[in-house]
Amino acid sequence: TSDPSEWYSAFANNRDCYVVLHLKDRRRLYGFAQEWPSHAEQGHFKIIDAEWLGEGEHKPPTEIGDTILIPASEVGMVSFVQLKQP
Repeated sequence: TSDPSEWYSAFANNRDCYVVLHLKDRRRLYGFAQEWPSHAEQGHFKIIDAEWLGEGEHKPPTEIGDTILIPASEVGMVSFVQLKQP
């Protein structure tokens, strides 16, 4: 890639997506990544419109507020979610 890193490229190319942060303790956080760390190992994600995702279809997401900061060290994987246009 011509970008500084794959990390940078993934976020730069998906600026209009929401994300799911898959935390190392198996929780999942859904929201819009307004800010993200420069490196995967350090810094924080600033997630707006955040919701905790349940562990099954029967459990609805739980809204947690307007903004939450999550340390990058707690994140095991990031999924990008493209919103479908009506």
